[in-house]
Order: sequence, then structure tokens, then C-alpha cells
Amino acid sequence: MAIKVNHPKEHPDVKMMEESIKKERKETKEKFPILSKILPTGNPKKDKAKAKRIADTLQTIGAKKMSASEGSFSKGGRAGYKYGGAAIKGVSKILRKGGKV
Repeated sequence: MAIKVNHPKEHPDVKMMEESIKKERKETKEKFPILSKILPTGNPKKDKAKAKRIADTLQTIGAKKMSASEGSFSKGGRAGYKYGGAAIKGVSKILRKGGKV
């Protein structure tokens, strides 16, 4: 199981998310000025908290996927060895050259 990620509020990912939230709000107000007055588009004061929550969630999802797909033997053989640590004699000529023979 992956550990839940907790970014600091000064993290570049959080700042990037906050900028995209502000940009999206601005574009919505420009495209739909009347609609943005009727429907609330969010509280600008809570943008940093929302951006932090989004960045944490995305990072946690990525960590869970990676930990589920990677294991000590998920790729076959020892890490750092070409062809998964198999003897080169046992590997076909196509795999050794990376294409057609």
C-alpha cells in the first residue's frame, strides 16, 4: 500500500495547480460573464488549499499505481541487466539486435 502524499504549500506542483485554477476561473468569467455571476466559481481565498488537495491526490494515485505494478520481480530478472538477466545465448537474435535479423 502506498503512503499518502502530503505536499507543503510552497511546493512547485501546488503552485502550478493554483495558477491553473486561477486561470480557469478567469477564462470562465471572460467566456460566461452572466453565468459566473449566477453560479459561484469558488472562493479565491481557498485556491491554495484546493490546489494542495489536488496535487496530493494525483501524487497518491500515481504512487498507488506504481507500487501495484512494480515489485522486486515484476520486470523479470535482476535490475540493471539487459534482457532481464538472462544468458545472451538464450535470447533470440531478434531481441539482441532490437529488430529484424
